Amino acid sequence: MNDMKKALLTLLLVLLHLSAIPNNYSSYSFLHITGDNGLSQSHVKAILKDSYGFMWFGTKNGLNRYDGTSILQLDCDDYVAKKGNHNISALFEDKDKKLWVGTDRVVYLYDMMLDTFTALDDKAESGASLDNWVSNIVADSVGNIWVVIPDQGVFRYAGKKLYFYEIIDRNNFKKETPDCIHVTSKGEVWVGTWGAGLFRYDTAKDKFEQYKADKDNNSLTALSINSICESDGWLIMAIQNGRIMKYHPRQNILRSLDLAAIHLSGMFQCMEMKSGRELMKGYILLMRRKVQWYI
Repeated sequence: MNDMKKALLTLLLVLLHLSAIPNNYSSYSFLHITGDNGLSQSHVKAILKDSYGFMWFGTKNGLNRYDGTSILQLDCDDYVAKKGNHNISALFEDKDKKLWVGTDRVVYLYDMMLDTFTALDDKAESGASLDNWVSNIVADSVGNIWVVIPDQGVFRYAGKKLYFYEIIDRNNFKKETPDCIHVTSKGEVWVGTWGAGLFRYDTAKDKFEQYKADKDNNSLTALSINSICESDGWLIMAIQNGRIMKYHPRQNILRSLDLAAIHLSGMFQCMEMKSGRELMKGYILLMRRKVQWYI
């Protein structure tokens, strides 16, 4: 996937997720933040709103914190380990209010109180470590922190211990790569891939189970899955070629959502949206040139 397009569309999601709801709900104004007014680089690859209310923007050249008025630029450097990386690709805040910063080589932990970055150099029992570009960092319902590194596989932090799940044969990494991860409302961890279908983490067996096709032999491995959200037991998947697919794990059914009227040319991310003022829900669909609200 083109990282620039994915990142820019993610930025649109944050700025437009309310305005994408039909006009009768409310009206909003938006501030355009670029390198001209303090952003370290206009190529934004990751966005996070933390528990303090700050907005964090990871760019191709640095990390930025926005307080609604001004932007503070931070260099992602671990001065003790003498490591640094300013190409930020993923952001996550944990329960201890520490910021996990995924880069194109290492994951760093930022302590906001001490204003320090620490490079994570832990190794799994297999010897694998987080040493390539990071696409996603999320937490599950029991406190595990999951890191997806497309060129390696999936990592899980349980406390301070690191586990590694290759899930895909390294010989096929050019054709089959993990790309996204989603934790369902029931706590299930699902990984979406390019060319290898879906994977579900089996807690009892401590391994991932692969889903290649549905009960009618509709292929999941033929899909390039960029993002996953959920609704009513369905996994809603944004597909690289412009489709939105949904898969029901319990029923083992794969279906395509009929969005022909939208004239999709590329689909990068979807997110379930619920209005707090009225019982209304749907999806935000990020495309190459627009954001679409779909009910």
